[in-house]
Amino acid sequence: MVEYRRFAPLAALGAATLVVLMAGCGKKDADVTEGPGPVPPPVAETPSKPVAPAAPAAPKALSGDAWADMASPRKAVKSYTMVMDVGGVATMQSMKLADGVPVAMKMDMGDRGWVLTQFDKKVQYVFNPQTKVAMKTPLPQDTNIKGEMDKQIGKFKKEGVKVTNDTVDGLACWKVATAEGAAWMDKNYGLPRQMESGGKVTKLKYEAINAVPDSVFQLPAGTKVQDMADVMKQMPKNLPKGVPAIPGR
Repeated sequence: MVEYRRFAPLAALGAATLVVLMAGCGKKDADVTEGPGPVPPPVAETPSKPVAPAAPAAPKALSGDAWADMASPRKAVKSYTMVMDVGGVATMQSMKLADGVPVAMKMDMGDRGWVLTQFDKKVQYVFNPQTKVAMKTPLPQDTNIKGEMDKQIGKFKKEGVKVTNDTVDGLACWKVATAEGAAWMDKNYGLPRQMESGGKVTKLKYEAINAVPDSVFQLPAGTKVQDMADVMKQMPKNLPKGVPAIPGR
């Protein structure tokens, strides 16, 4: 899913995932639990005289404001949980956002463990279910999620990436298409609903929007943590020639 990585800043921009991932946006997924969200616009009353339903509008290119339009609804998204299939492996990603920018993210890979990234604290924990230990690694101090998002959006604009109107499973979406693939962002929450790359389509499902407790983005009680910084301190500074730099290798 290389293309998904390229769209990740865009997904976060809308997000939250942020996504990521629908009242007033067409029919809802049956498995979505929603907290407070954007209020859909009022629906005009049905005319007393029967009127033939209008034909669906064909997708059309939007103005340069489409990027701002995609970012706007995501500012109302405070959290969500998204389920996606990557290479045949189902992963569950929960995101916490503030003003449309990711604050923390947890990716649960079932029996393969989990990864908790706290962007606000610039730290990441990788839990290994075999050792029952979470490895703590600092993120670069210059980590700037919003800056990366703005940079990618700027690159999309410079490349003239096309944005059109479309639908995914009945949901009104913006379709962002590049030479490598495409992403469909729903218009109600600005979250990604579908990704396409290399001829393969990945659907993104949401189990909770604005309903993920803060505890999800904290270390589980009793988690044993090993600080990577401490591991590095214990390593000899000058290793004999031919000795592996990483213990166990």
